[in-house]
Amino acid sequence: MSAGASMLCFPTFESTRRSIRFTEEDGARTQQGEDSDEEREYGGAHPIFTPVLAPEITSTSHAALVQWPKERKVYEDIMRSRCQTSGEDYAAVTRSVKDSFDRKLLETWCRLRWQVAVTEVDDDRLRSEIDNIINSVKSHTLPDVQALFKKELHFNLKESDVSERVLQCFISCERIIEEHGLHACFESETGRKEKCSLLVNSIAPEG
Repeated sequence: MSAGASMLCFPTFESTRRSIRFTEEDGARTQQGEDSDEEREYGGAHPIFTPVLAPEITSTSHAALVQWPKERKVYEDIMRSRCQTSGEDYAAVTRSVKDSFDRKLLETWCRLRWQVAVTEVDDDRLRSEIDNIINSVKSHTLPDVQALFKKELHFNLKESDVSERVLQCFISCERIIEEHGLHACFESETGRKEKCSLLVNSIAPEG
């Protein structure tokens, strides 16, 4: 064997294994470095949320507004929960009441109702006016209250616990009042007596 040939070296299994290990470790370090750079660039991983739409106001009639506060509360509760998880600013990501209005409706409403520009109205004033409309029930917009309670309020005889049966009946009564915007009908002393009368007279056993 010549001197030149004796200088040739062939990789052994052990040296090959070490090379593979070093390559894998370098790759991992490189990947880790890339991830760190990417995290630094994008500020770390962020949770992905399904877009939540705020309930819109396209009419200011009693019938159109009566369900809006409930839907708005659900929306606000979802947004608060989301902000607690994501760390976002609630005020920054939550759609305001003002922005939930149809723009042309809001402009016309402000001009005719208050003689002011949209820029002079805030959420508190809008909420207050919405509450006034909901609570100011007009007689010609009222459903037949007795027929309504007779149809929707039932005493569930399948419930063996009498106390629970009565409790569920009262809960159903409050639900009917809320869904139909009837709070103003039962605020006075006469109204409260009428409510008791409806509870007694409208109860029909659920068969």
